[in-house]
Amino acid sequence: MKNHIPVIMDETVVLLKLKNRMQADEIQKEKNSIFIYLKTQLKNANLSLEIEFLKEEEGTTKAFTSSDKFKLMMEKNPSLLELKNRFDLDLG
Repeated sequence: MKNHIPVIMDETVVLLKLKNRMQADEIQKEKNSIFIYLKTQLKNANLSLEIEFLKEEEGTTKAFTSSDKFKLMMEKNPSLLELKNRFDLDLG
């Protein structure tokens, strides 16, 4: 819930955007306690929950090795290569 803040769409619908089905399953397990809290805080007994899955950005790659991480960081900041070469750093 900290990573995916619920959005109040209208007076009765709360939208929760999640990354995957596993997160939705976890929300379903805690749905009752979530709704008790939301209904109390929002003073609305007619709330319903809608779940929407976020689409992954195209071209997004995950870096698992240190060299992959360095390549991704270098795409954002090309001067890292200069630092690596200047200080003769080994990424392995």
